[in-house]
Amino acid sequence: MKKRFIIILVFFICNLYSQDYKKINKVINISDSLTFTKELRIYKNFSTTNGSEVFRIYQLKDKTWKIELYKFYDAISPNVKPKFTLEYLHSDSNLNHFWARILDTHAEFLPDIKTIDYKLKGKTIFESDTDNYGSNEKIAFTDGIGYTAFIRNYNKVNRYSFSNAESYIKYFPDVDELNSYCSLLNLIRTQFNIWKD
Repeated sequence: MKKRFIIILVFFICNLYSQDYKKINKVINISDSLTFTKELRIYKNFSTTNGSEVFRIYQLKDKTWKIELYKFYDAISPNVKPKFTLEYLHSDSNLNHFWARILDTHAEFLPDIKTIDYKLKGKTIFESDTDNYGSNEKIAFTDGIGYTAFIRNYNKVNRYSFSNAESYIKYFPDVDELNSYCSLLNLIRTQFNIWKD
């Protein structure tokens, strides 16, 4: 039986500590739980560096919005402490409208990309009429940028992780979850002029 697989494998070095959102939260001094009734956090992890970024938007009790971008650098040796910088982002747009557009991406309900793995493969191909099993193409990216999102909208809380959505969508443009992941990232990029790389 002949099987065809297309697998894109790229060697990567992953600093596990930069992927740990609890460690990041401790260093940047924010709680692990979402404390505001409207809050979104997206942790952006670079697979080949010790750096991570946290985008955070939340609404205070007085209905004003705060937008923050943390840049976290994990220690690369035992005698160096992790560091971070904080940038306060601003927007002239109506942030209530921006929040509604976030919810339009279904961010409250999105699953981990692992749960939609079955959608990220090609159709079954048979080599001949006597091939009773066939094979399908599978594309996998093992490096790149990973994201972990936490969202709270009143009592609805969700957490999910996704990576390489913008690479996968080139091969699977009809997968709704990929479109939602990409729409969420594009909203943030456009609104706050960040994460353009």
